[in-house]
Amino acid sequence: ECLAAREIRVQTGVIPHANGSASLRCGSTRVVVGVKAELATPDTHSPKWGKISVSVKCSATASPAFEGRAGEELSMELSLAMNGMLSAGMNAKVYESLCLKEGYQCWQLYVDAVVLDSDGSLLDAISL
Repeated sequence: ECLAAREIRVQTGVIPHANGSASLRCGSTRVVVGVKAELATPDTHSPKWGKISVSVKCSATASPAFEGRAGEELSMELSLAMNGMLSAGMNAKVYESLCLKEGYQCWQLYVDAVVLDSDGSLLDAISL
């Protein structure tokens, strides 16, 4: 059962005022993600790159294990893991595509994910 494939369902455009959004269900795990895009100035150490910032929030109603500090700690761990994966260097083309004018203007993407139900594989579900 642990190695069984789970059905994945994605619905896009679920948050009307976001620049992009999706609802994902992977087995019984449910995640909603919204993206907000703003114009920004590239960092001086990466003038050809745009910016991406990921924040994950584990709803206390998603699992009894998320109540209190445990949910806050897991939210922080998942946020750090997602930001780490994105900044690992293998995504240079993604960051470069967010640059509008080198050293002057780029897109800053704010990605906010909320875990609504947890049945495991949270990092997998959020990264999809």
